Amino acid sequence: MSPYSKSLYHGFKDAFRGIRIALKERSFKIMLVIATIVIAVGIFVHLTPTHWALIFMLIGVVLGLEMFNTYIEKAADFLEPSYSLKVRALKDIAAGIVLIFCILAAISGAIIFSSYLTNIF
Repeated sequence: MSPYSKSLYHGFKDAFRGIRIALKERSFKIMLVIATIVIAVGIFVHLTPTHWALIFMLIGVVLGLEMFNTYIEKAADFLEPSYSLKVRALKDIAAGIVLIFCILAAISGAIIFSSYLTNIF
């Protein structure tokens, strides 16, 4: 049997190991704190099911992109351990992708939450 053919159990086990690795990253922790705050505010304002779906999709994509960014950084460091302008460019581009989506997610969240918060205040 090939070492790459795994059972479903081992596939999930590896995926959760990847999440544990991401949880060690400062930026991932910050995004989890922000996600927790967003969820708490969503509970407070009683989001509709549609808005919950959008919020969870945004959170999922942001966290997934951050994990992908971490992957790119670790792979680049592995392939080129010494400092390189090319590796720096790869890392900067990956971080820029995450930043763009975070800004768009924040704008989308502001649009979603604005109608709820104006009713409260």
